[in-house]
Amino acid sequence: WAGLLQDCGDDDGALEAYRAALDVYVETFGAGDKLCATPLANLARALANVGDYVAAVERYAACLAIRERVFGPDHGSALAALAALGRARRLAGDAAGAEDCARRGVALRKDPSPDATLGFLRLARVLEAKGEAAEARVYFEQALAAFEAVLGADHEDVGSVLNDAARCRRDARDYGAATKLLERRAAAAD
Repeated sequence: WAGLLQDCGDDDGALEAYRAALDVYVETFGAGDKLCATPLANLARALANVGDYVAAVERYAACLAIRERVFGPDHGSALAALAALGRARRLAGDAAGAEDCARRGVALRKDPSPDATLGFLRLARVLEAKGEAAEARVYFEQALAAFEAVLGADHEDVGSVLNDAARCRRDARDYGAATKLLERRAAAAD
C-alpha cells in the first residue's frame, strides 16, 4: 500500500503507511528482529525521497545493523543496506560517513559482480566530490575494468563509467587520457 501511494506521488501518505508498517513489525517482533530490516529500509527510502536525509540515515543504519547481525557484513542484503546508508549520508552532507560506507563496501566485495563494480564507482565518486582526484582516478579505473569484465565493453553502463573517468582525468588536466576515454565511449556507442 505504501509503495502504491509513493508511486502515485502521495509522499505524505506513503510515509504514514511505512511508519505504521514499521510500528506493527516492531510491536510484533521487537525492534531488532530480522523482520524489521525491510520495513526500516522502506521507511528510510521514503524519508530520503522527501529530503529528510538525517532521518533516512538513522533508519538505514538500524537496517544495516540488523542485516549485519543476522546475515554477516558481506551478505548481499547487508551490502545493499550499506550502500543505501552511504548514499543517504552523502545526501545529508556527511562526506566522511559516505566515504566510510563506500570503503567498507569495496573492502567487503571480493567477487566480480555488478554490485562489486558499483562499490568501486561509489567510492570513486565520493573521492572525486571531496577533491581527491588521484585516488578517485584509481577507483574509476577499477570500476571501468570491473564493469567491462561483468557487462562487456559495449554496455551502456560502461559508457557512463567512461564518462566519469574522463571527467576525472579532465579535472586533473590530463586531457590526453580524458580524450582517449571519450574516444572509447564514442566507439562503443557506434
